[in-house]
Amino acid sequence: MRTLYIVTIVVVLAAAAIAQVDPDYQGYMKANAANMGSLNKNIAAKDGAGVAADAMKLQATMKQVEAFWTKKGGADDAVKFAMNAQTAAAAVAKAAQGGNMDEAQAQAKNLQGNCGGCHMAHRAGAQGSFSFK
Repeated sequence: MRTLYIVTIVVVLAAAAIAQVDPDYQGYMKANAANMGSLNKNIAAKDGAGVAADAMKLQATMKQVEAFWTKKGGADDAVKFAMNAQTAAAAVAKAAQGGNMDEAQAQAKNLQGNCGGCHMAHRAGAQGSFSFK
Protein backbone atom coordinates (compact mmCIF):
# COMPACT_ATOMS: atom_id res chain seq x y z
CA MET A 1 0.00 0.00 0.00
CA ARG A 2 2.79 2.38 0.91
CA THR A 3 4.50 1.74 -2.44
CA LEU A 4 1.26 2.49 -4.30
CA TYR A 5 0.95 5.76 -2.39
CA ILE A 6 4.52 6.79 -3.27
CA VAL A 7 4.07 5.84 -6.93
CA THR A 8 0.84 7.85 -7.08
CA ILE A 9 2.56 10.92 -5.66
CA VAL A 10 5.45 10.59 -8.10
CA VAL A 11 3.05 10.26 -11.06
CA VAL A 12 1.03 13.30 -9.95
CA LEU A 13 4.17 15.40 -9.50
CA ALA A 14 5.54 14.29 -12.86
CA ALA A 15 2.24 15.14 -14.55
CA ALA A 16 2.28 18.58 -12.93
CA ALA A 17 5.83 19.18 -14.13
CA ILE A 18 4.98 18.05 -17.67
CA ALA A 19 1.87 20.24 -17.67
CA GLN A 20 4.10 23.24 -17.00
CA VAL A 21 6.20 22.54 -20.09
CA ASP A 22 4.52 23.85 -23.21
CA PRO A 23 6.61 23.07 -26.30
CA ASP A 24 5.24 26.05 -28.25
CA TYR A 25 6.10 28.41 -25.41
CA GLN A 26 9.57 26.93 -25.12
CA GLY A 27 9.98 27.58 -28.84
CA TYR A 28 8.94 31.20 -28.40
CA MET A 29 11.50 31.68 -25.64
CA LYS A 30 14.28 30.02 -27.63
CA ALA A 31 13.44 32.13 -30.68
CA ASN A 32 13.42 35.27 -28.53
CA ALA A 33 16.82 34.43 -27.05
CA ALA A 34 18.34 33.86 -30.49
CA ASN A 35 16.74 36.98 -31.98
CA MET A 36 17.73 39.14 -29.01
CA GLY A 37 21.32 37.94 -29.33
CA SER A 38 21.31 38.78 -33.02
CA LEU A 39 19.65 42.13 -32.34
CA ASN A 40 22.36 43.11 -29.85
CA LYS A 41 25.12 42.06 -32.28
CA ASN A 42 23.50 44.05 -35.07
CA ILE A 43 23.14 47.11 -32.84
CA ALA A 44 26.85 46.88 -31.98
CA ALA A 45 27.66 46.57 -35.69
CA LYS A 46 25.31 49.48 -36.49
CA ASP A 47 23.49 47.28 -39.01
CA GLY A 48 20.14 49.05 -39.23
CA ALA A 49 18.55 46.55 -41.61
CA GLY A 50 19.61 43.63 -39.41
CA VAL A 51 18.36 45.37 -36.27
CA ALA A 52 15.00 46.10 -37.88
CA ALA A 53 14.62 42.51 -39.10
CA ASP A 54 15.45 41.09 -35.67
CA ALA A 55 13.10 43.53 -33.96
CA MET A 56 10.24 42.56 -36.25
CA LYS A 57 10.85 38.88 -35.49
CA LEU A 58 10.78 39.68 -31.77
CA GLN A 59 7.60 41.66 -32.16
CA ALA A 60 5.90 38.73 -33.93
CA THR A 61 7.04 36.21 -31.33
CA MET A 62 5.94 38.45 -28.47
CA LYS A 63 2.49 38.54 -30.07
CA GLN A 64 2.45 34.74 -29.71
CA VAL A 65 3.65 35.06 -26.12
CA GLU A 66 0.83 37.50 -25.43
CA ALA A 67 -1.70 35.02 -26.86
CA PHE A 68 -0.22 32.22 -24.75
CA TRP A 69 -0.54 34.15 -21.49
CA THR A 70 -3.99 35.44 -22.41
CA LYS A 71 -5.19 31.87 -23.00
CA LYS A 72 -3.41 30.54 -19.90
CA GLY A 73 -5.09 33.20 -17.75
CA GLY A 74 -4.25 34.34 -14.25
CA ALA A 75 -1.23 36.40 -15.29
CA ASP A 76 -2.41 39.78 -16.49
CA ASP A 77 1.05 41.19 -15.80
CA ALA A 78 2.60 38.67 -18.22
CA VAL A 79 0.15 39.75 -20.90
CA LYS A 80 1.10 43.39 -20.24
CA PHE A 81 4.84 42.58 -20.35
CA ALA A 82 4.31 40.88 -23.74
CA MET A 83 2.31 43.83 -25.06
CA ASN A 84 4.94 46.31 -23.87
CA ALA A 85 7.67 44.18 -25.42
CA GLN A 86 5.84 44.30 -28.76
CA THR A 87 5.64 48.09 -28.55
CA ALA A 88 9.34 48.32 -27.70
CA ALA A 89 10.28 45.94 -30.53
CA ALA A 90 8.29 48.07 -32.99
CA ALA A 91 10.11 51.16 -31.70
CA VAL A 92 13.48 49.41 -32.16
CA ALA A 93 12.57 48.56 -35.77
CA LYS A 94 11.35 52.08 -36.50
CA ALA A 95 14.47 53.70 -35.04
CA ALA A 96 16.78 51.31 -36.89
CA GLN A 97 14.97 51.86 -40.18
CA GLY A 98 15.41 55.60 -39.64
CA GLY A 99 19.12 55.17 -38.96
CA ASN A 100 18.84 56.23 -35.30
CA MET A 101 20.89 53.48 -33.69
CA ASP A 102 21.09 55.27 -30.32
CA GLU A 103 17.29 55.22 -30.09
CA ALA A 104 17.22 51.62 -31.32
CA GLN A 105 19.61 50.68 -28.53
CA ALA A 106 17.55 52.54 -25.92
CA GLN A 107 14.37 50.80 -27.07
CA ALA A 108 16.18 47.45 -27.08
CA LYS A 109 16.94 48.00 -23.38
CA ASN A 110 13.25 48.75 -22.83
CA LEU A 111 12.40 45.51 -24.66
CA GLN A 112 14.84 43.52 -22.54
CA GLY A 113 13.44 45.11 -19.38
CA ASN A 114 9.98 43.80 -20.22
CA CYS A 115 11.35 40.33 -20.88
CA GLY A 116 13.29 40.40 -17.62
CA GLY A 117 10.29 41.63 -15.64
CA CYS A 118 8.19 38.73 -16.86
CA HIS A 119 10.99 36.26 -16.17
CA MET A 120 11.32 37.54 -12.60
CA ALA A 121 7.59 37.24 -12.03
CA HIS A 122 6.84 33.96 -13.80
CA ARG A 123 9.97 31.87 -14.39
CA ALA A 124 11.42 29.43 -11.92
CA GLY A 125 14.21 26.90 -12.20
CA ALA A 126 17.66 26.87 -13.67
CA GLN A 127 18.98 27.00 -17.24
CA GLY A 128 17.61 24.03 -19.14
CA SER A 129 14.86 23.22 -16.64
CA PHE A 130 12.69 26.32 -16.40
CA SER A 131 9.10 26.16 -15.21
CA PHE A 132 6.34 28.59 -14.39
CA LYS A 133 6.02 30.07 -10.93
